Amino acid sequence: MKLVVFGDSWAYGSYLQDRENSSYAKLLQEKLGATSVTNKGQSGSSNFTIIRELLAWVATQDTKDTFVSIGWTSPERTDIFPDKSIMYQGAGRPFWQTIGPWIFRMDERQGHYPINYKFAKYLEFYYMNFKNQYSCYLDWIQQIILVQNTLSNLGIKYHMHQAIYNNDHYFSGKDKIQHQGIHNQEGLGGIVSNKMWNEQISSNNFLHKEKLSDMSLYGYLKNNKFTDTVFNDLGSHPNEHGHEIIAELLYKDITEKNLI
Repeated sequence: MKLVVFGDSWAYGSYLQDRENSSYAKLLQEKLGATSVTNKGQSGSSNFTIIRELLAWVATQDTKDTFVSIGWTSPERTDIFPDKSIMYQGAGRPFWQTIGPWIFRMDERQGHYPINYKFAKYLEFYYMNFKNQYSCYLDWIQQIILVQNTLSNLGIKYHMHQAIYNNDHYFSGKDKIQHQGIHNQEGLGGIVSNKMWNEQISSNNFLHKEKLSDMSLYGYLKNNKFTDTVFNDLGSHPNEHGHEIIAELLYKDITEKNLI
């Protein structure tokens, strides 16, 4: 069995000294006894990016005898596709960028604003007026349903979890990311989206779906007491010990639910 991991910087292993060997993706491979691991995680990616990566993999790679692990990121992240002529100089991606609340803390001197800084007011107007807390939440639910249905229809075994959930940004227009786990769905979604969450998202394939306080990995690591520190010095990403805990958590959930 091969293991393929999709996600954001948590899956990628950002800030680890030896991410190739100490990320939870590698540790999960060893625990599952997989013959190989392909880590498709990308730092700063959105859920839209994760889906594009996954669909490209499905379309071009051999998916037989493969187990997929997906770590969803904060739903408020989104992708923009500006004309390449207004991309910031040195942009690593030719035509798209992920944006999130961090754009409000950046200035022209930093040199890597998502687009040419003279267009900042338009980008920030779009972010605050064309998206909100509810739309991000609804996008997230639809993304999960799309992926689980695609993988199920193709007969690909999988497991999902939530890495971080930052939707606090939309509570009062804060320009500061705050990780608080996930909020009560009743306050976020309302009848339609909650029904989608409760009845169409597979509990068997989603870590801690019914335990909201621990559903995001960030929330789980924050809410549970561990003998050693589990975050890096910045407090935003798991350190080596944190990745060990995550790998064990995912392994236990996957095996107890007989997903492999």
